[in-house]
Amino acid sequence: MRIKKELLLENHLGKLSSWIYASIISFLCINCQGKSEGKVHLIEGDLGVDSTFVCTLQENLTTLMPVSDVTFLDDTTFYVLSGDEIVKYGISGTQLQVIRHKGQGPGEYISAESIESKNPMLYVWDSGTLKLMRYDRDGNFISEITGFSTAIEDFKIYNKDLVIFYNSGGANDLMDVYDIDNHRFLAHIGKLSQEDKVLQLLSVESRLTVKGDYIYYVYPSSSTIYRFAMGEYEEEMYRQIPDPEFTVARVEDATALINKNRNETLKYLGENSLTTTLIPLEDRFLVGTNVGQFELTMNQAKPEMNQRFAKWYHVTQEPSGGVATVKLPATSYSRHCVHDDGSTMAIVYDVETETHRMMRLSPKVLP
Repeated sequence: MRIKKELLLENHLGKLSSWIYASIISFLCINCQGKSEGKVHLIEGDLGVDSTFVCTLQENLTTLMPVSDVTFLDDTTFYVLSGDEIVKYGISGTQLQVIRHKGQGPGEYISAESIESKNPMLYVWDSGTLKLMRYDRDGNFISEITGFSTAIEDFKIYNKDLVIFYNSGGANDLMDVYDIDNHRFLAHIGKLSQEDKVLQLLSVESRLTVKGDYIYYVYPSSSTIYRFAMGEYEEEMYRQIPDPEFTVARVEDATALINKNRNETLKYLGENSLTTTLIPLEDRFLVGTNVGQFELTMNQAKPEMNQRFAKWYHVTQEPSGGVATVKLPATSYSRHCVHDDGSTMAIVYDVETETHRMMRLSPKVLP
C-alpha cells in the first residue's frame, strides 16, 4: 500500500499522497479462523510467490519517478506510467520512447492516473479532466471520451470496445461498464458503502482483474472476492475469507466525516483494516490486505511495529480448495499487470539498489 501525505478533503475524490509503507516487519504466520470453504494452509516465512527476473528498467531516455501503472502491448513491449510520462520499454529493459501529452487540449492530460493497452492501442485515464484517451502504439492521439462525472480508481479494457471502471469514493456504484463505440453505459455493478468511501482515501494497487469473460474484484472494506460475467452483469460472491483480524468500524456518513473532521478521518484510516489488491496467479488469487493499527497524522504515518501488518491470502480458484494466509513486510512497492499469455508481471522497486525491475510472478505449491 502507498499512503499519501497530503489529505485533500474538498470532496470524496481526495487522496492521501506520497510513498510510505505502513506494512511492518514480521514473518508470523497465522491461521484464518472461521473459513467456510476448504482447508486453511499456513505458509512459513515467505509470501508463497516465486519471482523470476525479466529485466532491470533502464533510464537511458528519462529518469523514472515512482511507477503508478504498467501494461503490456505485446510479448516484447510494455508501457510504464511514471509521473507525467508514459515510458515505452522493450522486454530487455531499454527505454524505447517517452510519451508525454501534458496539457488541457484534445489528446492531452492534466494528471494521467491509469493506463491499459489493448488491440493494440494505449488507453490513458486523466483524473484531472475525467476523460479516457486512446493513442496508437507510438503514442499518437486517436480519440478521447469525455463527459464522465465520477473519478475512478482503476479501469480495464474488455476486448477493445468495453471499459470496466472501478469507481472512486465520489460514486455510489462500485463499477460501471461503458460501451466505447456506442458511447453509453451498459451496467452499474455493486454499491460502495460509507466505509468503502473513506477507505478509498488510501491509494492502493489494483482491486480489479479480468479472467476470461469474468471480472473479479474486491471492495476496500472486505476481503471477500466478488465477480460478474460480461454480458450478464450480476454481482455474485466468489470466495469469502472470514478473518477476525480483518475489522472495519461502521461509518454513518462518509461525506460528513471526510469534509468536516480531518483528525477523525485520519484516525479511522489508521485503525481499520483495508483490502489493497487482487492479483491473479495461475491457479489462485492473491488478496492483499492491511490489518492492525498505526497512527496517521497530517504530516506522516507512524506505524507501531507490532500492530500494523500486510496480510496476504492465497485463494485457490477451486471452490473445494483452501486459503493460505501470511503476514509479511512490504520492503518495496510494486505495480502488477497481466500479460496476454496469462502470466502476471510486476514492476518492483528495490529500495537498496534504487532500481526498478520487471519480475514474472508464479505461485509456489501450497503445503
